[in-house]
Amino acid sequence: MLFLANRFPQPRVFKWLKLFQAHGWKVVLFVCSLDSGNKTWEYDGEIYEFGSGNRMDMFPFSSKRYGKIREIIREKQMSPTLVFVRDIFQFFVAAKIAKTYEIPVVLDIADNYPEVMRQILPSWQGRLVSKVFDAIEKRAVRKADRIVTVTKISADLIMRKHGVGQEKVLTVRNVPSFSTIRINTHDADISDKSGDMVYIGTYSEKIRDLETVISAIPIIRKQFRDVHLHVFTFNVEKVKKLASRILGSEYHQYVDVSPPVKNAELYRRLQLFKIGLIPHCRGPGTDYTEPNKLYDYIHSRLPVLASDNPTLVESVARYKVGETYRSGDVDSFVEAYAKLRKNHSKYVTRCKEVCDEFVWEKESEPLMVLLNRNYIGKETVG
Repeated sequence: MLFLANRFPQPRVFKWLKLFQAHGWKVVLFVCSLDSGNKTWEYDGEIYEFGSGNRMDMFPFSSKRYGKIREIIREKQMSPTLVFVRDIFQFFVAAKIAKTYEIPVVLDIADNYPEVMRQILPSWQGRLVSKVFDAIEKRAVRKADRIVTVTKISADLIMRKHGVGQEKVLTVRNVPSFSTIRINTHDADISDKSGDMVYIGTYSEKIRDLETVISAIPIIRKQFRDVHLHVFTFNVEKVKKLASRILGSEYHQYVDVSPPVKNAELYRRLQLFKIGLIPHCRGPGTDYTEPNKLYDYIHSRLPVLASDNPTLVESVARYKVGETYRSGDVDSFVEAYAKLRKNHSKYVTRCKEVCDEFVWEKESEPLMVLLNRNYIGKETVG
């Protein structure tokens, strides 16, 4: 199998790679950008860079990137039987490879880029770029042999926009893998935990609603003296700057900001806290997504406090694992926090009850049955 991605390491790419290897596939990873110094996810498979390391790697039609992959395939005497590609930007290179070797191509649409562009760019720019990305996405999904999405809402959007049949689309949510679920916390004692909230993930002003969270903490402290926010992010300086702007130079009395936690230590670290945050801004770029952290929190027995994006509202309500608030509304956040503290033990119990439903190997089984049945016997890469 040839696996094409924009960058690595990346959580969803890592989970795919380990899953395919576990099913007996010989996987060769091609990435435009490889951060070899990032040890958050350890991977020992075969990796090649085929990009230029700049923004041109996001240009979807590239004879140069195609040529690099073809050269490596010939040099290593590979005989690929399937191409799996993460996102639309590398799809047309993957499709050209698939056509060359007369093999299928599977497209994993983990982000709805036309909608993301409408959210993060100013009005006329966002509309223009979104239309271009819509045209690229439409051509990609119609050309792909199979399409994978992160949420059912995202799948419905793609089918509705581009006229793709339901039989072509599968949904694989961003749930953790067995290898990540390392610690059994069913008997954990939560009585000595403080009111600390934790957020893990990236920060972008128009995507993550951390401003509302940080603004709410001094208000919450009037009722809950133990409340504190801990942020683990690649964007340490940006979050510190945000906290300083809102709370002043003494922001560290309310907020701690640290680099990301290694994957192998994630659950151990999360269990030190009491509430897991998913603060998204509302908009087309976030309304169709569901982040890894939702399920990381549930497996760590952390009740969830999330913004009111449709996918998050639906999941939090269906599984009864926390509360939601109106994105951008400080008073709504304060109210939701108080409700969660009042019912905290109940939500911890629910996390314990439902966590076994959210496992990558189980979630991806329909896709793996399809791939293994049709292609596993032909795999001869390397």
